[in-house]
Order: sequence, then structure tokens, then C-alpha cells
Amino acid sequence: MTKIDVARVLNKIIALKKETQTAFDEMICDLQNLLEPFEPFEPFEAKSEIAETTDEPKTAHFCLAEFKCRDGTAVPKQLYKNVQSLMDKLETLRTVLGDRPIYISSAYRHEKYNAKIGGVKDSQHIVAKAADIRVKGLNSTQVYTVADKVFYDGGVGVYDGFVHVDVRTKKARWDKR
Repeated sequence: MTKIDVARVLNKIIALKKETQTAFDEMICDLQNLLEPFEPFEPFEAKSEIAETTDEPKTAHFCLAEFKCRDGTAVPKQLYKNVQSLMDKLETLRTVLGDRPIYISSAYRHEKYNAKIGGVKDSQHIVAKAADIRVKGLNSTQVYTVADKVFYDGGVGVYDGFVHVDVRTKKARWDKR
């Protein structure tokens, strides 16, 4: 199978979020079989795509506190919908990677903090649509390869030691190693 086939399987997974759990599990297993050398995993439980903007975002493996600014500033409530979308994609990534834990080193950043650390002015971190991640047992290249498929319509960048992922509405890719 080609990368295009993998992308098609991922598109079907997203489209099946309201279909039966059985069909969803089969598609996840098919995708898992394509992504060697990753280990088998338990079937994924579908989560809601988007929370109400006033509901605190959460998924099975992520909580809002993981997405706060590194200076301790909480994610503003008006950005909760963005965080929920990001969490949902990260859950999919975790599942595809064989349920490996994902560590978030940076997510939401307010404008002052983003400028202080040298972030770009129009960073997706400012609107809580981005996370810099590491995955237990995998290097940046391996994570990037799979994130490229899961975040097919968003941003994915690879750096030494971490991968940036985001849920922007336009595909973007970069390599800063």
C-alpha cells in the first residue's frame, strides 16, 4: 500500500466517527497493519469531535492542564474548541502509534510568552491549535512520518527531539532538524 492508501484509510476513520464501533475498529486495525514496526494495540473508543466552547476540553488520555502555557497561564475559555480539536487528533495519533503515551512539551502560548521564547508571530500555539510533542519509544522522524498522515490537513513540523502538530485548516509541513 502507498502513502495515499494510508491517507485514504485515515480519511475513512474520521468519516466513520458516527458509524458503528466495529467498522471503526476494523479500519484502525487495517491502518495499524500498514505502519510497521509499531506494535498492535487495543481498539480505539470514538470520542466526540468538538466540545461546546464552555465545556472544559478532555479526552481519554489528555486533560486541559497539559495544554496550558509553560508560564502557568491557563488556556482562555474562548479557545476551548481549538484545544478539543487538537486533543481529538492527538488521541487518533496515539491510537495509530499503538497507544504509546504522547508527551506535550508546549501547547498554548499567550502572545507575550510566544514572543519571549522566539515563536513566530502567527503561531498556531497562540490560538491553542498546536502542540510540540514527543512519543515514548519513538524518535522525531518516526513520529513525524505518522503525524503527517493523521494531521493530513493541518501543520506538522519536525525538529531535533520533538514534533510540532497543529489543527490549522491548511496543510503545512517543515523540517527544522
